[in-house]
Amino acid sequence: MIDRGALIGTVRAVRIAGPGREFLIDDEPVDVHIVDGRIADIAPTGALAAHGEVLEADGRGLSRGSGTTMSTRCSGR
Repeated sequence: MIDRGALIGTVRAVRIAGPGREFLIDDEPVDVHIVDGRIADIAPTGALAAHGEVLEADGRGLSRGSGTTMSTRCSGR
């Protein structure tokens, strides 16, 4: 479990939602690397080594916010 307020570096097994998902090969979950609040890389789950704190998404959806960066701090459940 990730501590509340932890800085997330990898979101594992997430489904991309919203604009841009049409560029993905399929609808399978992916791993997302986040650097300085921005998506740095997207790859099929397990293709990239995780870095930083890992948030296990278990197939949940991910979409960008209204700003230009993502909130990468864990807010708890």
